[in-house]
Amino acid sequence: MTKIYSGRISYDGLNLVGMPPHEVTHRGIAYLPQTENVFSNLKVRENLTMAGYPISNDVFQERAKEVVDLFPFLRDCRDRRAGTLSGGERQMLAMAMALIKKPRVMMFDEPTASLAPKVVVQVLDQIARLREEQGMTIILAEQNARKALEYGDQALLLVNGQIAFQGATSDLFNHRDLGKLYLGLKDAEE
Repeated sequence: MTKIYSGRISYDGLNLVGMPPHEVTHRGIAYLPQTENVFSNLKVRENLTMAGYPISNDVFQERAKEVVDLFPFLRDCRDRRAGTLSGGERQMLAMAMALIKKPRVMMFDEPTASLAPKVVVQVLDQIARLREEQGMTIILAEQNARKALEYGDQALLLVNGQIAFQGATSDLFNHRDLGKLYLGLKDAEE
């Protein structure tokens, strides 16, 4: 949905640049924006129904059961308006909505922004669980870089639109200059 000035975005051998969002979704890619990722005026069950719009009813019922099993709190609040949920609960509802379509790749845009530290851990734990139990590829853009690196396998550090580092998360943690400058890590000698 943004203008691409150069390059390609390839997935499964296809160039996704210029492809309509609904077609990208059908290819198995889900995106969770940082804000406005649920329908606040709708009930939880209605949000899940909206997420399952392009899916047959039988498949939707099966997948809705699966996501409620992943996020059991949804069962108890299915008749509450999404706008009354806490920030962490809304984030979990947004994840459940994306999972209805069974994506192979899930992109998160700062999923822990404005959340309490305890809830940050819960959200990141759930994201890690998706990766481990569902075999899903997770792409995470996260402001809490140190915490995100504890969960990730690979890191990509962009500085002014240029790649400053690409590699294992442990290598970024151990990179003296980058760790100090961008992650607030202190030298071992200090």
